[in-house]
Amino acid sequence: MMQALGYDAFGILIKAHSGDPIGSNNDFIPHQFVRHLFLPVEKSGKVRVIHNIDKLSLVTLHSSTILVNVSDVVATTTDITSCAGFVWLIGNRSEVDKDTKRILSTFKVIVE
Repeated sequence: MMQALGYDAFGILIKAHSGDPIGSNNDFIPHQFVRHLFLPVEKSGKVRVIHNIDKLSLVTLHSSTILVNVSDVVATTTDITSCAGFVWLIGNRSEVDKDTKRILSTFKVIVE
């Protein structure tokens, strides 16, 4: 959608993180807040239960992916490549903050 508006969001993100000028389009003003959450595996072991997120209760949910399954053997999360999954939230900041707290308090990977 952003490309249709003349913005390459991924390209802009890379340029901003690299310290490069974003371009001559200085009139861009974001209207929403975005957060990318990585869901942790808190303990190594064999997955017995996954207490997943309640997608219907999240006002700002854009998308989510759970990368682990029951019976998988997992290691404790140490970086983004070892997480249990991730969630993208988009909306006004206060709603994103509320959904973040809700997700982090309910999502759990139970291992033996």
